[in-house]
Amino acid sequence: MNRARAGELGVPHPERIRAVAFDAVGTLIFPDPPVAAVYGEIGKRHGSQRAGDDVARRFRDAFALAERETPTDRAAWDRPDVLRCDEPGERARWGTIVATVLDDADDPQACFDELFAHFARPAAWTVYPDVMECLAELKARGYRTAVASNFDARLVRLLRDLPGLQDVDVPLISSLVGYRKPSRFFYDAAAAALRLPPQELLVVGDDWENDVEGARRAGLQAVFLDRQAATRPTSAIHSLRELLSVLDARTA
Repeated sequence: MNRARAGELGVPHPERIRAVAFDAVGTLIFPDPPVAAVYGEIGKRHGSQRAGDDVARRFRDAFALAERETPTDRAAWDRPDVLRCDEPGERARWGTIVATVLDDADDPQACFDELFAHFARPAAWTVYPDVMECLAELKARGYRTAVASNFDARLVRLLRDLPGLQDVDVPLISSLVGYRKPSRFFYDAAAAALRLPPQELLVVGDDWENDVEGARRAGLQAVFLDRQAATRPTSAIHSLRELLSVLDARTA
């Protein structure tokens, strides 16, 4: 890949990069079995009649509604009073999502508790097949790595126990940082944790607003990962195997 192609992807200065920060869900890991299947199964144990496509649709809608706390005014992402995050708030946010999806559960609290515990277990997640190779090659080339995720403290155990993720240098988890992506303060914390100026940090993620726009606004470089190949080829990479070519793009 040449420098021009890297620029098309939104990485204008690959030669400056010293560390790569990855989003977690949808970038490094995915729920396995899928979220809708798990919600349907656990919901059924708690009296819910929701199942199949209905659960999937309701989850998409509930998650999208929860994400609407992100201001559409990009200037607000730079304010310290916006996109604040902590452990109780994240648990409450997921509680609202579960209650919305499985609104007919007999014991909503017990249903939520079981789901929250399920997704804390490494067995509930699978690492994408291109992740281990990519992380190993980055380490061999001398890059530092980080995980930069809108998640809660459950992710600490997942990074510790899921194969290939133990060697990530820095975990950056929104509920522990105190801000959610796309807040500038989340990305400031990422640069500080890696002890690098923002322009030497590359963010890779599957959410355009959180992972790409937010990072670039904070002065970091960023590339969009579209595993479903739903975008135009010039706007995204479709595998982490392509990332190494982006980093190699040092000449015109």
